[in-house]
Amino acid sequence: MKVIGTETIDGVPMCKAVYETNLEAEDFSRVEYLWSENGDTYFWTAYDASGGVIPEMSMKDGKMKIVDEEGNVMESSQGQ
Repeated sequence: MKVIGTETIDGVPMCKAVYETNLEAEDFSRVEYLWSENGDTYFWTAYDASGGVIPEMSMKDGKMKIVDEEGNVMESSQGQ
């Protein structure tokens, strides 16, 4: 992964890193990872070769959300 800069999302300054590959053995071609300095907030998104989102995972305000390639959503809160 290569850190490419910062972004502010919902008022939270975050570092941004990107990983890109063209290996056919991989299910993804690009991964974007954003995280806050304290680690409490992060967003992780993988994309296929056509730019479609495969899975994505996020943590914000103590709530984790995972969306798979079919669009199924799983959510949980810390402590549950």
